[in-house]
This record gives sequence, C-alpha cells and structure tokens, in this order.
Amino acid sequence: MPLTIPVPSHAHSEIRNTLGGLSYTIEYKFNSRDEGWRFDVYDSSGNAIKLGIKVVENIAFFTRFRLPGFSTGDIVCTKFRQTDDNIDFNNLGSNKAYVLTYLTNAEIAELLEG
Repeated sequence: MPLTIPVPSHAHSEIRNTLGGLSYTIEYKFNSRDEGWRFDVYDSSGNAIKLGIKVVENIAFFTRFRLPGFSTGDIVCTKFRQTDDNIDFNNLGSNKAYVLTYLTNAEIAELLEG
C-alpha cells in the first residue's frame, strides 16, 4: 500500500521518514518566485541522494536516475482531491489537494502491469 509522505506547513523544514526500510531526511523548500515546492533527500548519514527536486504532479522523481542510495521505490506527487489549481504552498500535504506518495518497486511494477 502506498505511503503518504508528510509535508510540513513551513516554507523551509525537514522531516525524517522510513521508506522501503531505510531512513531518510527530506528537506522541503518553497520557492516564492515560481510558487513551487522543491525537496532534497539525504540518507541516514546525511549524504545527499538527490537535491532540488521540483514537485510536479504525476512524475516519478527517481525512476529516471540510478540512485544507489534510493533504489527501493519512488516518490510521486498525485492529486488527492479534485482541483483545477496548480500545486502551491497551501495545497500540498496529507489530506490536501496534492500528496507526496512513496511506492515500492513492487507497487510500481503492479501499476505498470495493470
């Protein structure tokens, strides 16, 4: 079952989360110039895995990269509630219009097959 990743309500903050059995730190930044969210992912030792990932709907953020530090699945931003609004500061996060979801490789394969 896909896991919803919490998004803080501050323009610059971080969370620690376990994804695919591994611990990660996700640092969120809201860019007021382009009204977009970005995030960085670090492993449990603080090593950067991927920096400056722009949150875009229906894009698998890591599939197009070979990242040894993040190989158990992917993160996707999906529309959770019907809206015509673009992703912005107020509508990304748990129980909001858009959510970040972690999918394991098995869940991704199942989606691609079906």
